[in-house]
Amino acid sequence: MEKRSLVGRRSFIASSAAMALAGCASEGRDKTDTTTSSRDGTDRSKTGASTGAETESADGTEEPTKTTTVPVGTVVEDDSLAMVVRGVKREGKRSEFREARNGHTFVIVRMAVKNTSGTYVDLDDFLHATLESGSNESYDPSFSSPRHPMKTGVLAPGEVVRGDVVFEVPKSASGLSLRFDFESFSRFEFERITVSLAETADSVADLKQSLGDAVLSQGTEASRDGVSVVVHGVRTTKKLDEFIEADDGYEFVVPDIEITNDGDERLFVSTLLQMRAKSGTGLAYTADISASSALKRPVNENSDIEAGASHRGELAYQVETGTAPLRWVFNFLDAETAYKAFWKLR
Repeated sequence: MEKRSLVGRRSFIASSAAMALAGCASEGRDKTDTTTSSRDGTDRSKTGASTGAETESADGTEEPTKTTTVPVGTVVEDDSLAMVVRGVKREGKRSEFREARNGHTFVIVRMAVKNTSGTYVDLDDFLHATLESGSNESYDPSFSSPRHPMKTGVLAPGEVVRGDVVFEVPKSASGLSLRFDFESFSRFEFERITVSLAETADSVADLKQSLGDAVLSQGTEASRDGVSVVVHGVRTTKKLDEFIEADDGYEFVVPDIEITNDGDERLFVSTLLQMRAKSGTGLAYTADISASSALKRPVNENSDIEAGASHRGELAYQVETGTAPLRWVFNFLDAETAYKAFWKLR
């Protein structure tokens, strides 16, 4: 029998591209204070300025293209999505293995996106970011952070994805702005958003994750399309063996996971593409491969589960010490449907 994959083609391509760009760890947490709040508890500042550009509507008439320019800290939103650039900083060195080229520096942009609709939203085509200087030079993202990457993909209702986008630019670059083009993303009413990185709003707004009853307790099973998943428990440790120890300020969170194939074909699962630990603010963590390999019963990165069989094991996630709340997320993905289950780790 052929393998039945839960990972859609587009999700696989997007995640693979993100890994190809990965190269550094971001520093610390997003600690910017929030100062504005909406009725549902989501911090936001709604905006929607339009330019005079025109597009053709369904009835043949021309309509203004909806674009806007905002400073850092201002939320741009419609009925489906909300996004905000929370902060920007420059660094010459991201780790002992990642330094900017001579005469260059890294520009790290921390941002967040929230699904404000009542349905799942596929964000594979959402973030097309370009950094532009005041002298009209353009820069594409250099790489993403493996600790806090700006992962797109499918977002559940109320879910926030938060992370860093990194650009390498000349030290002399000034008047920087971040441009997002959304012509291929039909769910968002804006076609272009420009964030002026040289300006910051008086009150830096934020996006609050609101998963509600979607978060399951440990021991509760979630099922979809012939696949059942449960988190049996979780442990926290600073050291896994004599060689594997968490970095300063970090700890290993290790969930005990069981995946059952209730279908009649072999099931392919991937820790990289389908499994995450996620903070209450939306920061995502992928499993630490070297740390997970030190576990007695690790969940392999790519696993085949025979029809009617189960696979049980652990994964190690390196997270900032004391991060709470913290959830484990499993993506039930195929070409037809999208569903994510969330379990409370602490």
